[in-house]
Formats: sequence, structure tokens, C-alpha cells
Amino acid sequence: MTVRDQTLPPVVTPASRLDPYPLYRLLRDRSPVHWDEETRSWYVSRRDDTVELLRDPRLGAHTYPDWVHSLPLPERRDVVPVEDHLARWPVFSDRPAQQLLRRRLQPALSRTAVAPMGDAIREVTRSLARGLGEGAADLLTGFARPAATWTLSRLLGSSPDEDGPRLVRWSDALVRYLGSTGVDVRLAGAARVAVEELTGHVVSRMLNDPVTPVAQALARALDEEETVELDDVVAMVAQLVTGGVEPTATATCVMALRHAQSQELPAPGTDRGAGAAWADPEVWADAQVEEALRFDPPFHFAPREVKADFDYRGHPFVTGQRVVLILASAGHDTTGGEAMSRCPVTGAAGATAVSDSAGRPPVASAEQAAGHLAFGRGRHYCLGASLARLHLRMAWSALAEARVLERVDAAAVERIPDFGMTSFRTCPLRPA
Repeated sequence: MTVRDQTLPPVVTPASRLDPYPLYRLLRDRSPVHWDEETRSWYVSRRDDTVELLRDPRLGAHTYPDWVHSLPLPERRDVVPVEDHLARWPVFSDRPAQQLLRRRLQPALSRTAVAPMGDAIREVTRSLARGLGEGAADLLTGFARPAATWTLSRLLGSSPDEDGPRLVRWSDALVRYLGSTGVDVRLAGAARVAVEELTGHVVSRMLNDPVTPVAQALARALDEEETVELDDVVAMVAQLVTGGVEPTATATCVMALRHAQSQELPAPGTDRGAGAAWADPEVWADAQVEEALRFDPPFHFAPREVKADFDYRGHPFVTGQRVVLILASAGHDTTGGEAMSRCPVTGAAGATAVSDSAGRPPVASAEQAAGHLAFGRGRHYCLGASLARLHLRMAWSALAEARVLERVDAAAVERIPDFGMTSFRTCPLRPA
């Protein structure tokens, strides 16, 4: 029988919902492979262990939750369709259909394939940055979300003006449900409606007239692969939507907050001991993107399920148990000598000041910072990673060019207490 270390607090608490990084550090230091009785899950917090287990074939995607069928009938009417839908997401599934869809989409989402979108994203982000004006504004609602929504709409072949608000609404409903603990009928109902509406959008706007490489790849897969069903295609689009709006907007805000709270890195075009690489604005932008993703990634966890009994570092992993690989903690692990450990952006009033508890120098290049696991590793690696990086580089450059970054009011930022993910309610800008 597995027993939790009684000297450690439960994993999910009000404090860890708002700022989980003190918990992650405690787990890394005292219980890097930790059983939490309240959530009936293992939590793996060190980088080397996380990398190893992300590729371990004895761990697979978390399967359909049995507790759904024990819910009262009124709750099942909303929860069951949503859980049926989520079980088809590639990140939560090892089904052949999901693997086929991943292979079909990879060429359309490669770095080379998304690169032509760069010029258009640059112009849109520049326009939005200028539109913030010189008065008080909100970076999240005035720039980060609209920019992310535009890029996602362009990827799917949707209209940013007509379809963008709906994409945001569907994304919010699904992300809120995913971030909840326990059963929240209200959130489940909103998520069910989002899935139904998204299904109609996929059929009428994407598959009926596929105009982008992504839409065309999905239409061909549905037509040519016997194991791929419409629900699988909708699940793939839903994963792209939830990964393309809120997480991208969150990462944009984290980049701005990192700039506001840290004076460690030199300005682009200067050399203050960080190396000549900073003379290249593109390298500078790359580094900001990768450091933000390492420092406070939008999604903190890669949930897995034990598919066959095995012992890991002296701990019995039993078939059916949930294993949570903490990607966000891995980015702060200094034991392997690769990542820096700094205090997180809490997004709350009195936000934690930036420090380097390991005494390490600033990141010297984007390549060094890219050792993070924000996009995962292995067969569940994020398909949209190349587009996310492209978008964030353009967003950073546009904000820097418009001199918006200097106006971020870090102490007034409000973070949503979602355990397992980073998201914000507001990211205020001071008047110029």
C-alpha cells in the first residue's frame, strides 16, 4: 500500500493553486517521486525523471475516468459527453486514430510550413501593439488574446472577426473544465455546449471547404483513414484551439512580466557580459520566448497512466495509477545543471521578486533556454510548438518596438488560481 509522506502538505491547496512553485521546489528537494493521497496520484518533479518517464512505454495517456459512470444522472448528461470528447484528444489518447491524425498534421504544422505566416503575424501584432495607445490598458485583453486568436483563426481557415470570439469562448469553456477539480456541473455544461458548437464549426467551416493546409490534412484523414471518425477530427481541432488561444496569450503575458521583473538580461544590440549573440534581435526574441516557456509554462502537467506494474526509483507504480509529470517544475530543476531556478511570476499583488537561487548566470542563448519541457517530449509532443514559437517571437518584437513592455504593472497583475496551469485575469499597463 502506498503511503504519502505525512511531513509534506497535500498537493492541491489554495496556496498551490495561486502559486505552485514553492510546492514544486519542496517536492524536488524532499520527495521527487511523490504519492498524494488526496488526488490519488504520483507527482514527478525533477527534470531527469520527467524526461525519462515522458518516453517510458510503460506509461500511456490517461484513460477515460471510471468515476464518470457513478455520477447522478443530471450530472452525467453534461460530464459524459465532455469526457468522451476529451478521451479522443491526442494528448490524452494513445488510440490509433489519434496517432494517424498526428502524422497527417505534422507536415502542415512544421517549422517550414508555418514560416510563411510570419509576415502576417508581424503586421497584426504591430497593429495591436500600436492600438494599445498611451493610456491605461490591459495587455491580456488588448493584445495577447486578440493576437493569439488571429493566428489560430488564420491556421484553421476561420474568420478572425466572425469566428474569433467563438473560438475564444469554446477555448475558455474547455480550459476552465480541464482546470477544475472535482465535478462542476456548470463548467461541464458550458464545455458540452462548446463541443457541440465546435463540431458544427468543423463540419461547416473547415471540412466542407478546407482552405488551409491544416483543414485539408484533416479532411483527407477523415476521407481516407477508416479508423478516423468525425469526433476524432473535432477532438484534434479542440486541442489546437485550447492550445492556440489561452496558452499563447498566457505565454505572451509571462514574457512581458519577466521583462518587467528582471533586469538580468541586456537590451538587444548591447553586450553586457551575456555574449555577442545578444547583438542579433532575432536571437534576443528567441531567448525571451524560450525563457518564458521554461520559467512559467501555460500547462504545468503531463498526466500519464501506468499501463504495466513497475518500480521507479524504489516506488511501486501500479497499473491504473495516475502519474503526473510536472513539466513546470522540471524547468526550475538545477540538479542537472541545465536549468536556472528563479522565483515565479505569481501574478498576484505583491508579486514575488525575481531571484536566482542557484547563483547561475543569465541564459546565454535561445538554444540553452530551449531545454525546457513546456511542449513535452516524445509521442505526445505539442504539434503546434513551431507556430507558438513563431507567434511569440513576433509578439515580443511588436511589444518591444511599441515600447509597451516598460509599462507592465507587475504588482497589479492578477493570476487565476488554476492548479496545473498558468492563466491570468488581467495584465495591466500603466499610462505611458
